[in-house]
Amino acid sequence: MLRIMSWLALLGFLTWTYASGTAADPSPLLRYGAPDSNILQPPDDFLIGTPDRTRCPRWTLERLDSRALRGEASRDLANWHSDPRVPKEWRVTAKAYAEAEQPYDRGHLACAANHANNAAAMTATFTFSNTMPQVPSLNRGLWSQLERQVRDAARQPKTAAWVITMPIWRPNKAGTLTAQTIGEGVWIPTHCGKALLLDSDGTLSLQCWLLPNAVLAGKLDDYLVTGDQLEAASGLDIFSGLP
Repeated sequence: MLRIMSWLALLGFLTWTYASGTAADPSPLLRYGAPDSNILQPPDDFLIGTPDRTRCPRWTLERLDSRALRGEASRDLANWHSDPRVPKEWRVTAKAYAEAEQPYDRGHLACAANHANNAAAMTATFTFSNTMPQVPSLNRGLWSQLERQVRDAARQPKTAAWVITMPIWRPNKAGTLTAQTIGEGVWIPTHCGKALLLDSDGTLSLQCWLLPNAVLAGKLDDYLVTGDQLEAASGLDIFSGLP
C-alpha cells in the first residue's frame, strides 16, 4: 500500500442540511464537511451517518484535540443499546451479536476512549448505530493500535484532528459482492476504513487506512492508502467541505 501524508484535493461541493443550518454551519466539528447529508439528529460530540440496509452506520465524524481528550468518564457504566433515531427497519438490537454463528466484536466507529471528557458522549458511543461487526483479533489488535495512534496525533501541541471512520464492503476478485450477515441481517464489513485530517498550527495533512476485516499480520503502515483510494473503496466524499 502506498504511504502518504498529503494535502486532500478538492473533489467537489456537497449541498446538505444539518439540523436547521446549512453547509456553512460554523461548528468546528463540521469545518471540513461531512461525507453526506444523512446525519442522525440531534448531534452529540460526534456525528453518525444514518445506518441503511447494511444496518451499520455509514460513517462517523469526530473532532479531537488535547482538551477534548482529557477526562475520566468511565466506559464501565455504559451499556450497548439501540438508537431510537434510526428508522425501525434498520435498527439493531443486542440480539444481532448474541445470535451470531461465530463471535464478532461490537466494533466502535467513534471510539469510546475519544470521548472520556463527556459522560453523555461516552454513553452515546455505545449505541448500535455506532457499531460494525469486527473480527475480534482485528478490533483488539491493529484497529485498537490505530485508535491510539489517532489520539496521540490529536494530542500534539497546536493540533486538531478530524476523524472519519467507516465500514466498507468490497467485491471479490470476480467483481461480485455477497454480503455476509449476523443476526437481524447486519452486514459484516469486508474492510474498515479511517481518515485522519490534521490541522497542525494551520498546516493540513491527511492519512488514510484501509484494513481488511480479518486476522491481520504486519504493521499499520502496511495498510496506508491515499484519500482517493479510500474514497473509491467506500463511495464517500470524505471531508467534502475542504477548500
